[in-house]
Amino acid sequence: MIHGDIRSPGQIFAHDELRNTIDFGQPVGVLLAAVLHFIPAEDDPHDSVRAFCSNMAPGSFLAISHITSDGTAPAVMAAIKDAYRTASAPAVFRDRDEIAIFPPVTGG
Repeated sequence: MIHGDIRSPGQIFAHDELRNTIDFGQPVGVLLAAVLHFIPAEDDPHDSVRAFCSNMAPGSFLAISHITSDGTAPAVMAAIKDAYRTASAPAVFRDRDEIAIFPPVTGG
């Protein structure tokens, strides 16, 4: 495990420990679980995902999870946003269309 910030993927991929452990020249699986909904639009979560995808070899897989506003009751969204109001990162709801445009793995 290394300490990194998904908003700075270059620093993650430059980390010696990562490069010594994972060969990104071979197909890999990357899980971005419960992280993208903590990155507001102004921090460009799509760019972060694009950076991960561009470092992955053909045949790799990327899986994401994300909270969605689709079908979520307004009171539930308000409660979740309130719970993260004072956290270091807000809870950001996106709808299905906004989540679907995250870049696919294209292979580096």
